[in-house]
Amino acid sequence: MNGWSHEFPRQELAFSGQGTGFCLLLKRNCSISPAGLMADYGLIVLVTTGIAVGTFSNCAADAWR
Repeated sequence: MNGWSHEFPRQELAFSGQGTGFCLLLKRNCSISPAGLMADYGLIVLVTTGIAVGTFSNCAADAWR
């Protein structure tokens, strides 16, 4: 068993309406792996950094004209 494997208790919330036949069940949904989550965050960081560098270099180039 590695350090990333943890058992979490199931968390469910059930709401029942006053009418018959209505029930709302909320369950936790975490379908992405930790590696996939880090890859997604890394992609977001790269894209936003690229936009910031592009904007800064464009402004710096205009300032020297």
